[in-house]
Amino acid sequence: MLPDQSPRSVGDEEAIPDMQPLYAMPFAIQLQNTFFIEIIARRSPIATEAPPEVQFNISDIQIDPETFRAQATLNMHIGYPQDPPPFEISFKMLGQFTYTQEYTTEMVHMYLEQASLSIMLPFARELILSLCTRLQVPPIMLAMLRVVPHPATVERKEENTPQ
Repeated sequence: MLPDQSPRSVGDEEAIPDMQPLYAMPFAIQLQNTFFIEIIARRSPIATEAPPEVQFNISDIQIDPETFRAQATLNMHIGYPQDPPPFEISFKMLGQFTYTQEYTTEMVHMYLEQASLSIMLPFARELILSLCTRLQVPPIMLAMLRVVPHPATVERKEENTPQ
């Protein structure tokens, strides 16, 4: 940097003087780490034009109220109903979370049931694209998902609503 230059951050040359900065407030439940606990990728010498079926869910939610830590497992399977399938990808990914003491275990459990999927999907997308490349099959891009409340949660709210 030359003596007459002031330090600049990336993108300063396009900064808009009237734009107010955004201040991100951290959420009380935070993802701390993700790692894959099981990965299976298989390919058969069979060609197909049909898209694969994608199935996923969140399971094994565990909460430790003493350490304010929780975890959830994302299970994903991509494959075909035919036997043998042209290819198959399946994995289990563990997401580790921390939370603040203002949250009860029930609140954390509900959050992990409903929102942990959207938090862990970017990591799953990256693995799927990498495995598709390694298997030499067409890339699979998981769609963006809208997180909606679990039907049991909606039913409980409707039961508690005064009429």
